[in-house]
Amino acid sequence: MADLTPNLGIKKPLATENVTRASFNENWDIIDQKAAPKEKAQMFKLTQDTGIRKETLGADLTVLQPGQYYATGNYIKPAPPFIDGDYDRDVYHIDVSKDNIETGSTTFNIRRIWDNREWIGTYYNAKYTWHEVITDRAPIYFNLTLQNGITVANYSGVARTPRYIKIGKQVFIEGEINAVSGVNITIATLPVGVRPPATRLFKTAMNNSVSNDGATIYIENTTGEIKLQVAAGSSNTISLCGISFFVD
Repeated sequence: MADLTPNLGIKKPLATENVTRASFNENWDIIDQKAAPKEKAQMFKLTQDTGIRKETLGADLTVLQPGQYYATGNYIKPAPPFIDGDYDRDVYHIDVSKDNIETGSTTFNIRRIWDNREWIGTYYNAKYTWHEVITDRAPIYFNLTLQNGITVANYSGVARTPRYIKIGKQVFIEGEINAVSGVNITIATLPVGVRPPATRLFKTAMNNSVSNDGATIYIENTTGEIKLQVAAGSSNTISLCGISFFVD
């Protein structure tokens, strides 16, 4: 009798067995069945007993029972209008309640983890309505990792670390660096999801004690590299404030 593989149960013929077309095709059927995607895979529930939140794929809002859930935004179906990315930070905490059992209306309270934005949605008669909850939350920035010996500009002990934030479909960059000599030097790299749809060129300010000059910076859309194309000098500081663009 053939041995079975531990994970998929694929049959491995013994040395004394003859391999037939039927047994060969049977193994392919097993692989196909095991690899097939599961429809309407549920989000993991935030259970009352453990409080453990787990991330899952294929979340279907229309079949969720009351409770709290945790899922990646790009896999939530049907996708609410505010889900606009597929990168790692788009993780959502979802609270589901049934407003009216007779009519079947459902309310969703969805909070995006990385920037703490929150929405309330209602699902009734196969239609959604969504409203954002406006709060006094502070914006959440993400620091850029500097490359090629680029350093943060420091004034009176205050470091102006380069960082970025995404608000809706717009990305903003701020901070200041010490200028360096050379051309086409990579300053930092933006992650997927906050890169421009096409390479963008920016003119930014430079400063020293006697003059105000400029630097040219461009951002590669495919790699996300923020590059210093040219600067007016290497003894000044370069501002990244004012760099802003829309993403797809």
